[in-house]
Amino acid sequence: MSKPAITEISCGQQNWVDVARSGPDELKVLRERFGFHELDVRDCLPPLQRAKFVTRLEYLFIILIYPYFFINGIGFSF
Repeated sequence: MSKPAITEISCGQQNWVDVARSGPDELKVLRERFGFHELDVRDCLPPLQRAKFVTRLEYLFIILIYPYFFINGIGFSF
């Protein structure tokens, strides 16, 4: 099992969780550590089709998709 690609930033009671890849290890952390709803976690699986914003009683769940250029400058991806 590899180390999950998750970075957390906290300020008071607010947390920002950045998930760099959405593999099984990362999804397990989201379910176990944060108690996210199963539908929210499932929407993190590829292929990501659109951004998502959901208001739950305990949390706000947001999926943001940013385009990026390949390092060599030839490609473009999401």
